[in-house]
Amino acid sequence: MEFPIDLDVNTREKIIYNIDKSRFSNDPKLFKKLKLSGNILLLAFYMLLITSCRKGTTYFIFPDGDDNNPGNSEKFAWQSFKAANKHQFKPGDKILLKGGAHFEGQLKINGDDRSSKEYPILISSTDNIAAIIHAGDSSGLLIENIGNIIIKNLKIKGNGAFSKNHGCGITVVNTLNGNKKLNNIRIENIQASGFARQTNEGPLGIQHPAGCGIFVGGFPEDGTKSGYHNVFINHCNTFENQYYGMLITGYWQDNPDKGNYANHNISIENCNFWSNFGDSTNMENHSGSGILLEDVDLGMIQHCKAWQNGQYCKSRAGGPCGIWTAVSNNVTIQYCESYDNKTSYNDGCGFDLDGGCTNNLLQYNYSHDNDGAGFLIYTYNGAPHADSSNVVRYNISENDCKNNPSMHPCASAIPGAA
Repeated sequence: MEFPIDLDVNTREKIIYNIDKSRFSNDPKLFKKLKLSGNILLLAFYMLLITSCRKGTTYFIFPDGDDNNPGNSEKFAWQSFKAANKHQFKPGDKILLKGGAHFEGQLKINGDDRSSKEYPILISSTDNIAAIIHAGDSSGLLIENIGNIIIKNLKIKGNGAFSKNHGCGITVVNTLNGNKKLNNIRIENIQASGFARQTNEGPLGIQHPAGCGIFVGGFPEDGTKSGYHNVFINHCNTFENQYYGMLITGYWQDNPDKGNYANHNISIENCNFWSNFGDSTNMENHSGSGILLEDVDLGMIQHCKAWQNGQYCKSRAGGPCGIWTAVSNNVTIQYCESYDNKTSYNDGCGFDLDGGCTNNLLQYNYSHDNDGAGFLIYTYNGAPHADSSNVVRYNISENDCKNNPSMHPCASAIPGAA
């Protein structure tokens, strides 16, 4: 790095250290030293360097690139995710895949990378055309133990809902122990299909980050409430996955304390979930839902649609739903449509406020032609929170309860559950 003014060695090295390590907040001692020197030009130059570095670097991944390239221009793009996965990204960096091109494997961003609220890491495509990621038997994007991430404009495909895949189109997972919260995840204009789950082993109250189009949640080994704060997902389509179109979750069963949730301030808007089939081999619990928000405090699902989910779920212990929430507080579901969702035994409903729901609102929704109830309000013995203060109003149920052979009454609500 060249400086326009002669500096003593220690000051020069300190400036370089601040920049190379992405320490974007001004070093107070260095700033004071420069200010007291009276050298306005030098002070302005230092601030210019800090500001320019904050903008981050744009990295490109093109099929005709080379993984030996630096990746920081279209001319010298990387060729594969292998090079990107070895790189340590910094705040404000962008990772752009060639629009319309096909890529194999998994792109990873994790806690070794760095981001900030002001300068998040962006993953997207060039030319306003979605790149296509073929994830094979893993997740397409794995975002682990890091917040301040934006993901946009991608198509992600797994090997199929009944393949050996064990992953999600996008897996945003917090595995940090000790009730750690990560902030600011934004996902927009994503299409994700063909993802499966190979195991459901583990205690009740934790769901594996697999079998979903999009997964956001906590999966800590110590069973604490690690999760996410401020998640916005908009204009996404998830279909032909095995367990969920979309799942927001945390480790909830062993943490029933009121007011203690893994995730906070979750917003899902303008998304579609269809033909998420279910797992006919899992007889222990439900599978094949459009979207489930669980272990969430303060959430919103609006202007979304779910249809033809759950057709292969055979479990009698629990069934799928189009759009639902459980173990949640202050979640609103509104202006949504859910129809033609299936069941072989339980549920198969359009909408559901399930066990552990408090202060939730279900309004201005349209349910029709579902196998189960249009609107199900239900709890169960041992739910982490006692259901209370939920409101269901201004909804329409039409031609629901088409085929519900379960023990549950097929009705718009189950009295006494809320």
